[in-house]
Amino acid sequence: MKRNTVKRNVSLALGAVLVFGAVPVYAADAVTVNLNGSQMEFDVNPVIENSRTLVPFRKIFEALDCAVSYTKENGAQVVTANRGNQWITLEIGKNEITVDGETKKLDVAPKIVNGRTLVPLRAISEGLDCTVDWSADTKTVDIQKKQGQYAVSSAHISKNITDDKGNILITIAFEYPVIENKDNNAFITAVNEQYKKDAEAAISEAEAEFKDSAAAVLASEGKNYHPMVFTRSFEVSLNQDNLLSITQLDYANTYGAHPNTLKSSKTFNLAENKALTLSEVLGKNAADTDSYVKEKFDAYVKETVGELLEYYQQNSEKALSAVNFCLTEDALVLYYNPYDILPYAAGSPEVKVPYADTTIKLALSES
Repeated sequence: MKRNTVKRNVSLALGAVLVFGAVPVYAADAVTVNLNGSQMEFDVNPVIENSRTLVPFRKIFEALDCAVSYTKENGAQVVTANRGNQWITLEIGKNEITVDGETKKLDVAPKIVNGRTLVPLRAISEGLDCTVDWSADTKTVDIQKKQGQYAVSSAHISKNITDDKGNILITIAFEYPVIENKDNNAFITAVNEQYKKDAEAAISEAEAEFKDSAAAVLASEGKNYHPMVFTRSFEVSLNQDNLLSITQLDYANTYGAHPNTLKSSKTFNLAENKALTLSEVLGKNAADTDSYVKEKFDAYVKETVGELLEYYQQNSEKALSAVNFCLTEDALVLYYNPYDILPYAAGSPEVKVPYADTTIKLALSES
């Protein structure tokens, strides 16, 4: 993917001192900040405080492909950045950073220098999955973004299904992924359109299949009725080296014995503009892939839920094609949904396959 980087040394005057309250902040001595090997420049010089380098927030966030905002909330000055489904929040003067809902302590708080908001470089970069190295000899900060990453944002569709009297029978709230497409790639466009069409179709199917039964339950339950619920969400388990693995989670509560959550995954090689099949990932033909999957889950059932072996044996052959897979940073994950090969109480059985046994080669150790 194309990345915008800015190229020039950042040279700072030695010994310059800036004072904010009682905390001294010193200009850095000939510090160079490199992003993926290219030098960055800033309109306000970075500073060093407590051995931490602080840089202008907008420049670093935008270089790391984030949308940024600066707001004042109840007297607090808040910086917010997001890239796809990743979010970072900082408050000026507060030694905290919140990354995707998790708050961590900072050695140095964000601050305002010469009218510019400066933020701690390492905390920001690592919060966005970058590696950061510091060379004391050359006074150089090297930031490396994971290569082949695509920002994935969320789109939403919500709908209430009602009867003729306006009573809500079914509530639907769907979230589906939208893959960044700066270069108008036709394959990514098609993938995004398909995710949207699938969501719209699932909503129509839920209405067609359950509206009448929901109305019947309402007539029976009266004021005790709670609308049926359908939700869809997603999670990204791998986003690197042009490999993107996305799992959708569909939840349904339809007044059955229990709610159901079903997972389904798609994995894309965006360098080659295609969706990967399990056979491609394993490097096997279809028949050998089925045999491999059965062998793995035969062992899984015997080792973990041996008492369900008979149930499994009755269902495994017909369920071979129902196997799902996703990629993570650690392994290929094979999984089934509840009821596919085991009873509901057994959950969603999964088997992890090391990448050494697949065709997938990831540069994770350098990330």
